[in-house]
Amino acid sequence: MNLPIFPLPIFLLPQGRTRLRVFQPKYIRLIKIAAQNQGFIIVFKNEKDELSDIHWGSWVNIVNFDQGKDNTLHIDIECRAIVNLSKLSQESDGLFFAEAVESKHWPTSDVDNNLQGLSTSLKDLFSHHQLLNELYQDKAFDQANWVVARWLELIPLEANIKRSFVEKDSYTSAKDFVQSILSVETQN
Repeated sequence: MNLPIFPLPIFLLPQGRTRLRVFQPKYIRLIKIAAQNQGFIIVFKNEKDELSDIHWGSWVNIVNFDQGKDNTLHIDIECRAIVNLSKLSQESDGLFFAEAVESKHWPTSDVDNNLQGLSTSLKDLFSHHQLLNELYQDKAFDQANWVVARWLELIPLEANIKRSFVEKDSYTSAKDFVQSILSVETQN
C-alpha cells in the first residue's frame, strides 16, 4: 500500500503512542489523507539522516484529534506495525509517500515474561507523567514485550541503537539492554 510519510525524530514500536502538533500545510494534508484511508508512516529520522536511506517506519493510526491552545492540530497516534518501505516518491508540496509492507516484530510466543522490575519502574514513570497516562488508556504492564518497547521509546538513545531493536528477533537483546540501562541509572 502507498502511504504518506511523516519524518520525525520519534521512535515508535507496535502499540506505542505519542502526541503530535501539526501545523505545516503538507502535514495537515497528510492527516486528511490518513484519516480517510489507512493511516500514515512515521519515519524515525534525525537531522543527519537522508530520507532515501531509511527503509522502515512505524505504521500509525490516528486515535484522537484535538485543537491546541495555540490553534494547532494535536493528534494522538498509535503504532499498529513496523513496515518495510520502498518506492519513495515526493509530491509537489514536499509530502513524501512510500510503498509499505508490514514486517513482523517480536512474536509474543518468544517473549520471556520475567520482567525483573522493568514493569514496576515503568508504572512509576507513568504515574509521574500525566501525558503518558492520558495517551495509554490500556496499559499492559504485565506483558514483557509491551514494557520493553515502551522503555525503548522513552529512553533517550542514539538513533542507530534504537534502530537495532526493530528486527523481529531483537527482543532478548532489547530487554537485556533496557535492564542494563535501568540498573546503571538506579545505581547512580
